[in-house]
Amino acid sequence: MTINTKNKEIEQLADSFKQFLEELGLWRAIRIYFNGMAYDSEEGVIESINVAEYMAFYDEDTLTVLHEGSPLGHFLNNGKVDLETRTRSWDIYDTLKNFFEERGYTILFGTDYSFTISRLD
Repeated sequence: MTINTKNKEIEQLADSFKQFLEELGLWRAIRIYFNGMAYDSEEGVIESINVAEYMAFYDEDTLTVLHEGSPLGHFLNNGKVDLETRTRSWDIYDTLKNFFEERGYTILFGTDYSFTISRLD
C-alpha cells in the first residue's frame, strides 16, 4: 500500500468516525488526529497539527482520538447508568468497538481521555 493510498484510507476512516459520532449525538469535545491534521468538534478542520505536541499516547499511522470532557469520554469511562434499575451498560463502548472492528481495526486505550486504533491484521 502506498503512502497516498494509506493516508486516503485513514482520512476516509476519520470521516466515517466523525459522521458516526454525529449520528449518535456524541460529536462534542472531540478531536480526531490523523495524517498530520485533525477534525475538532469545536474548531473544525485543523490542516496542520503534530499530535505528539498534544498527546503522550498516540499513533501517527492511524487515528488518535481525544475525548476529554466529552459525552463519549463519560460513557467510555463510566458506562451508561440507568438510575431506575441501578444497572450500568457499556453499549457505547460495544458500538464503538464494533464500528472499528467492522473496518479492520481495534481500539487501544492509553489514557482515560484518549484512544488510538490499530489494524487487526
